[in-house]
Amino acid sequence: KLDLFFIIIVSGISEKYTSDQREEANTFLKEIPPFPLDVSIAAYYLKMTKVSYEKYLEHVKDHHQDFAAVQENVIKEASDYTKTRYGIITLSLDNIIKTNSDFSSLLLFISLLNDQNIPRDLLNAYKNDIIVDKFIYHLKKYSLITRESTSPSLTSPLFSIHPSTQEVSLDYLQKKLDLRNNREILNTIVKAMGTYIDEALNKENTLKMKFLAAHMEHMLGQSLMNLSMRESLQGKLGHIYYYLNDYSKAKDLLEKTLSELKGQGTEYEKIAETLMYLGDVYS
Repeated sequence: KLDLFFIIIVSGISEKYTSDQREEANTFLKEIPPFPLDVSIAAYYLKMTKVSYEKYLEHVKDHHQDFAAVQENVIKEASDYTKTRYGIITLSLDNIIKTNSDFSSLLLFISLLNDQNIPRDLLNAYKNDIIVDKFIYHLKKYSLITRESTSPSLTSPLFSIHPSTQEVSLDYLQKKLDLRNNREILNTIVKAMGTYIDEALNKENTLKMKFLAAHMEHMLGQSLMNLSMRESLQGKLGHIYYYLNDYSKAKDLLEKTLSELKGQGTEYEKIAETLMYLGDVYS
């Protein structure tokens, strides 16, 4: 990545950079997806616009339409090629969604989770396994799955997607599905997640809980989650940490959830459930 970057930035004469500048460039490139297209676009953009590394990464994270247009113009002037990562991924996502109406909500589901080790049966709990089979097939068809794994100790295969793919997907779906105003899809996803967690808790499946903890932490950190959605999952995550013997995290999450629920005053069933989990932690 560094060699390709310097070929573009300083015509391959890396000696023009001091050791500190090389280290700074290397640190920047660690934040860029490890593909020639992404490194090339970043290098040409920086060379032509003279923006800082920090500002470029800020633009990449925001997925602003004007920034994408400038990227396309920059790469076109340099190589007569106009495809950017955002354009390539969103075109693939659009084709997947056109294939089946259920795929948009499945794409949103995996975009809200941690990008690594997504349990296949979590999707089965949301949609039937035939639809999920087709969905996984199309993810593979468009090379959106980076890794798959199975284990005798796991009841379900796991798959992973690239974090940059996930970021683009979530940004694209927020706009396409108007998620700021249309909350119904998010509510169905949170409900399915809650049911899946309850099953793992009832069966005391600690191996499944280890994977779930990372996914729930990621989901709870999403700005799309409103207070009601967070409360629905936060207490369950606290109970998971109880089973994983992380009593400090469990206590903090459950007490936070209890405080939020009491502030509303009417969620008596959730309050009772949270108190029950908190009682287990204190025991």
